[in-house]
Amino acid sequence: MAAVEAFGGSDYVLPILQLAVDATEAHFKDSQTIWIQYKEYIEHAIEAAGSAGGADGDATALVDLLQAVFIERLGQPHAELDATFALYSQFITQHRNDTYEQHMIDANHTVSQTRQRCSIRDGCEDDLAKSAGSWGATTSYIAKLAREKVPNTKEICMLYERGLAISRYSPGAWDEYISFLAGSAGEMQGSLGVARRAVRNCWWSGSLWAQLMHLTYAESGLSVANEVYARAVSTHALEHSMSEFSQ
Repeated sequence: MAAVEAFGGSDYVLPILQLAVDATEAHFKDSQTIWIQYKEYIEHAIEAAGSAGGADGDATALVDLLQAVFIERLGQPHAELDATFALYSQFITQHRNDTYEQHMIDANHTVSQTRQRCSIRDGCEDDLAKSAGSWGATTSYIAKLAREKVPNTKEICMLYERGLAISRYSPGAWDEYISFLAGSAGEMQGSLGVARRAVRNCWWSGSLWAQLMHLTYAESGLSVANEVYARAVSTHALEHSMSEFSQ
Protein backbone atom coordinates (compact mmCIF):
# COMPACT_ATOMS: atom_id res chain seq x y z
CA MET A 1 0.00 0.00 0.00
CA ALA A 2 3.05 2.30 0.21
CA ALA A 3 2.89 2.72 -3.54
CA VAL A 4 -0.73 3.82 -3.22
CA GLU A 5 0.26 6.66 -0.89
CA ALA A 6 3.09 7.65 -3.22
CA PHE A 7 0.62 8.10 -6.06
CA GLY A 8 -1.88 10.22 -4.15
CA GLY A 9 -3.71 7.75 -1.92
CA SER A 10 -6.74 5.54 -2.44
CA ASP A 11 -8.90 8.39 -3.73
CA TYR A 12 -6.55 8.54 -6.71
CA VAL A 13 -5.80 4.87 -7.30
CA LEU A 14 -9.32 3.40 -7.26
CA PRO A 15 -10.66 5.62 -10.08
CA ILE A 16 -7.54 4.87 -12.15
CA LEU A 17 -8.07 1.14 -11.71
CA GLN A 18 -11.73 1.52 -12.65
CA LEU A 19 -10.73 3.35 -15.83
CA ALA A 20 -8.16 0.65 -16.61
CA VAL A 21 -10.75 -2.11 -16.21
CA ASP A 22 -13.25 -0.21 -18.36
CA ALA A 23 -10.64 0.19 -21.11
CA THR A 24 -9.52 -3.45 -21.14
CA GLU A 25 -12.49 -5.57 -20.01
CA ALA A 26 -13.52 -6.41 -23.58
CA HIS A 27 -10.21 -8.13 -24.34
CA PHE A 28 -11.22 -11.79 -24.13
CA LYS A 29 -7.71 -13.18 -23.61
CA ASP A 30 -5.84 -10.61 -21.53
CA SER A 31 -8.34 -8.51 -19.58
CA GLN A 32 -8.11 -10.67 -16.45
CA THR A 33 -4.65 -9.28 -15.64
CA ILE A 34 -6.00 -5.78 -14.96
CA TRP A 35 -9.24 -7.00 -13.42
CA ILE A 36 -7.38 -9.09 -10.82
CA GLN A 37 -5.41 -6.02 -9.75
CA TYR A 38 -8.67 -4.11 -9.33
CA LYS A 39 -10.21 -6.94 -7.29
CA GLU A 40 -7.16 -7.29 -5.07
CA TYR A 41 -7.03 -3.55 -4.44
CA ILE A 42 -10.62 -3.58 -3.14
CA GLU A 43 -9.84 -6.65 -1.04
CA HIS A 44 -6.91 -4.82 0.55
CA ALA A 45 -9.19 -1.84 1.21
CA ILE A 46 -11.75 -4.11 2.93
CA GLU A 47 -9.03 -5.62 5.09
CA ALA A 48 -7.64 -2.17 5.95
CA ALA A 49 -11.09 -0.86 6.86
CA GLY A 50 -11.59 -3.76 9.24
CA SER A 51 -8.15 -3.65 10.87
CA ALA A 52 -8.28 0.13 11.33
CA GLY A 53 -11.39 -0.19 13.46
CA GLY A 54 -13.37 2.18 11.24
CA ALA A 55 -17.12 2.34 10.95
CA ASP A 56 -18.72 -0.95 9.92
CA GLY A 57 -20.40 0.90 7.09
CA ASP A 58 -17.06 1.53 5.40
CA ALA A 59 -16.20 -2.15 5.12
CA THR A 60 -19.76 -3.07 4.20
CA ALA A 61 -19.78 -0.55 1.36
CA LEU A 62 -16.53 -1.98 0.02
CA VAL A 63 -17.88 -5.54 0.23
CA ASP A 64 -20.97 -4.42 -1.67
CA LEU A 65 -18.71 -2.79 -4.28
CA LEU A 66 -16.62 -5.92 -4.73
CA GLN A 67 -19.69 -8.10 -5.09
CA ALA A 68 -21.01 -5.78 -7.81
CA VAL A 69 -17.60 -5.94 -9.51
CA PHE A 70 -17.74 -9.75 -9.46
CA ILE A 71 -21.29 -9.89 -10.84
CA GLU A 72 -20.41 -7.55 -13.69
CA ARG A 73 -17.32 -9.59 -14.50
CA LEU A 74 -19.23 -12.86 -14.51
CA GLY A 75 -21.48 -11.42 -17.20
CA GLN A 76 -18.50 -10.39 -19.37
CA PRO A 77 -17.07 -13.10 -21.66
CA HIS A 78 -13.42 -13.72 -20.77
CA ALA A 79 -11.08 -16.67 -21.02
CA GLU A 80 -10.79 -17.15 -17.25
CA LEU A 81 -14.55 -17.22 -16.54
CA ASP A 82 -14.41 -20.44 -14.51
CA ALA A 83 -11.55 -19.09 -12.40
CA THR A 84 -13.52 -15.90 -11.75
CA PHE A 85 -16.53 -17.97 -10.67
CA ALA A 86 -14.32 -19.89 -8.23
CA LEU A 87 -13.00 -16.61 -6.80
CA TYR A 88 -16.57 -15.39 -6.40
CA SER A 89 -17.43 -18.54 -4.45
CA GLN A 90 -14.53 -17.81 -2.10
CA PHE A 91 -15.66 -14.21 -1.72
CA ILE A 92 -19.23 -15.22 -0.87
CA THR A 93 -17.98 -17.81 1.63
CA GLN A 94 -15.96 -15.13 3.38
CA HIS A 95 -18.45 -12.24 3.32
CA ARG A 96 -21.95 -13.60 2.63
CA ASN A 97 -21.78 -17.15 3.93
CA ASP A 98 -25.21 -17.04 5.61
CA THR A 99 -26.84 -16.63 2.17
CA TYR A 100 -24.20 -18.52 0.18
CA GLU A 101 -26.57 -20.85 -1.68
CA GLN A 102 -28.85 -18.13 -3.04
CA HIS A 103 -25.94 -15.95 -4.17
CA MET A 104 -24.34 -18.86 -6.01
CA ILE A 105 -27.62 -19.91 -7.65
CA ASP A 106 -28.08 -16.38 -8.96
CA ALA A 107 -24.48 -16.16 -10.15
CA ASN A 108 -24.63 -19.59 -11.79
CA HIS A 109 -27.51 -18.42 -13.97
CA THR A 110 -25.36 -15.51 -15.21
CA VAL A 111 -22.30 -17.73 -15.70
CA SER A 112 -24.27 -20.29 -17.73
CA GLN A 113 -25.28 -17.61 -20.21
CA THR A 114 -21.79 -16.13 -20.34
CA ARG A 115 -20.22 -19.55 -20.85
CA GLN A 116 -22.26 -20.03 -24.04
CA ARG A 117 -20.91 -16.76 -25.37
CA CYS A 118 -17.39 -17.77 -24.37
CA SER A 119 -17.60 -20.94 -26.46
CA ILE A 120 -17.96 -18.85 -29.63
CA ARG A 121 -15.01 -16.71 -28.66
CA ASP A 122 -12.80 -19.68 -27.76
CA GLY A 123 -13.04 -21.00 -31.31
CA CYS A 124 -12.41 -17.59 -32.83
CA GLU A 125 -9.41 -17.03 -30.57
CA ASP A 126 -7.96 -20.37 -31.73
CA ASP A 127 -8.40 -19.36 -35.37
CA LEU A 128 -6.84 -15.98 -34.65
CA ALA A 129 -3.82 -17.56 -33.00
CA LYS A 130 -3.34 -20.08 -35.83
CA SER A 131 -3.35 -17.25 -38.38
CA ALA A 132 -0.91 -15.13 -36.33
CA GLY A 133 -3.57 -12.46 -35.94
CA SER A 134 -4.39 -12.09 -39.64
CA TRP A 135 -6.90 -9.45 -40.68
CA GLY A 136 -9.08 -12.12 -42.29
CA ALA A 137 -9.35 -14.07 -39.03
CA THR A 138 -10.03 -10.81 -37.18
CA THR A 139 -12.91 -9.81 -39.44
CA SER A 140 -14.35 -13.34 -39.29
CA TYR A 141 -14.29 -13.07 -35.49
CA ILE A 142 -15.98 -9.65 -35.66
CA ALA A 143 -18.67 -10.96 -38.00
CA LYS A 144 -19.59 -13.72 -35.54
CA LEU A 145 -19.88 -11.29 -32.64
CA ALA A 146 -21.91 -8.89 -34.75
CA ARG A 147 -24.50 -11.64 -35.24
CA GLU A 148 -25.19 -11.94 -31.52
CA LYS A 149 -28.61 -10.88 -30.31
CA VAL A 150 -27.14 -7.79 -28.64
CA PRO A 151 -23.69 -7.15 -30.15
CA ASN A 152 -21.19 -5.59 -27.76
CA THR A 153 -19.77 -2.53 -29.51
CA LYS A 154 -16.88 -2.24 -27.06
CA GLU A 155 -15.88 -5.85 -27.69
CA ILE A 156 -16.00 -5.40 -31.47
CA CYS A 157 -13.91 -2.23 -31.20
CA MET A 158 -11.37 -4.13 -29.11
CA LEU A 159 -11.06 -6.72 -31.88
CA TYR A 160 -10.50 -3.99 -34.46
CA GLU A 161 -7.80 -2.51 -32.21
CA ARG A 162 -6.17 -5.91 -31.75
CA GLY A 163 -6.21 -6.48 -35.50
CA LEU A 164 -4.79 -3.06 -36.29
CA ALA A 165 -1.90 -3.65 -33.92
CA ILE A 166 -0.71 -6.07 -36.60
CA SER A 167 -2.32 -4.61 -39.75
CA ARG A 168 -1.64 -0.95 -39.03
CA TYR A 169 -0.28 -0.33 -42.52
CA SER A 170 -3.37 -1.67 -44.27
CA PRO A 171 -5.64 1.18 -45.43
CA GLY A 172 -8.51 -1.25 -45.94
CA ALA A 173 -8.36 -2.36 -42.31
CA TRP A 174 -8.58 1.23 -41.05
CA ASP A 175 -11.37 1.95 -43.51
CA GLU A 176 -13.46 -0.94 -42.15
CA TYR A 177 -12.99 0.23 -38.57
CA ILE A 178 -13.90 3.83 -39.39
CA SER A 179 -16.98 2.71 -41.31
CA PHE A 180 -18.09 0.52 -38.41
CA LEU A 181 -17.76 3.36 -35.91
CA ALA A 182 -19.48 5.93 -38.10
CA GLY A 183 -22.21 3.52 -39.16
CA SER A 184 -23.24 0.56 -37.03
CA ALA A 185 -21.79 1.89 -33.78
CA GLY A 186 -23.02 5.46 -34.29
CA GLU A 187 -19.75 6.77 -32.82
CA MET A 188 -19.03 9.79 -35.02
CA GLN A 189 -16.57 11.33 -32.58
CA GLY A 190 -14.79 8.01 -32.14
CA SER A 191 -14.58 7.49 -35.89
CA LEU A 192 -12.95 10.91 -36.29
CA GLY A 193 -10.25 9.98 -33.79
CA VAL A 194 -9.59 6.69 -35.57
CA ALA A 195 -9.46 8.46 -38.95
CA ARG A 196 -6.75 10.78 -37.60
CA ARG A 197 -4.75 7.76 -36.44
CA ALA A 198 -5.33 6.09 -39.80
CA VAL A 199 -3.71 8.85 -41.87
CA ARG A 200 -0.74 8.92 -39.51
CA ASN A 201 -0.12 5.25 -40.27
CA CYS A 202 -1.20 5.19 -43.94
CA TRP A 203 -0.42 8.74 -45.06
CA TRP A 204 -0.40 7.66 -48.73
CA SER A 205 -4.05 6.54 -48.72
CA GLY A 206 -6.39 8.90 -50.54
CA SER A 207 -9.37 6.88 -49.27
CA LEU A 208 -8.42 7.47 -45.64
CA TRP A 209 -7.75 11.17 -46.18
CA ALA A 210 -11.18 11.37 -47.83
CA GLN A 211 -12.74 9.68 -44.79
CA LEU A 212 -11.01 12.15 -42.50
CA MET A 213 -12.17 15.14 -44.57
CA HIS A 214 -15.75 13.88 -44.65
CA LEU A 215 -15.86 13.29 -40.90
CA THR A 216 -14.16 16.60 -40.18
CA TYR A 217 -16.67 18.42 -42.37
CA ALA A 218 -19.56 16.76 -40.49
CA GLU A 219 -18.02 17.66 -37.14
CA SER A 220 -16.47 21.09 -37.73
CA GLY A 221 -17.55 22.47 -41.10
CA LEU A 222 -15.96 23.33 -44.45
CA SER A 223 -13.15 25.55 -43.20
CA VAL A 224 -11.60 22.88 -40.98
CA ALA A 225 -12.16 20.21 -43.64
CA ASN A 226 -10.23 22.38 -46.11
CA GLU A 227 -7.34 22.45 -43.65
CA VAL A 228 -7.33 18.65 -43.66
CA TYR A 229 -7.28 18.68 -47.47
CA ALA A 230 -4.33 21.07 -47.44
CA ARG A 231 -2.45 18.74 -45.08
CA ALA A 232 -3.17 15.76 -47.33
CA VAL A 233 -1.87 17.52 -50.43
CA SER A 234 1.15 19.01 -48.66
CA THR A 235 2.57 15.56 -47.85
CA HIS A 236 2.95 14.85 -51.62
CA ALA A 237 2.53 11.16 -50.75
CA LEU A 238 -0.66 10.93 -52.78
CA GLU A 239 1.11 12.10 -55.93
CA HIS A 240 2.83 8.73 -56.28
CA SER A 241 -0.47 7.13 -57.26
CA MET A 242 -3.10 8.84 -59.37
CA SER A 243 -5.74 6.44 -58.04
CA GLU A 244 -5.00 7.61 -54.49
CA PHE A 245 -4.77 11.25 -55.50
CA SER A 246 -8.18 11.07 -57.17
CA GLN A 247 -9.85 9.92 -53.96
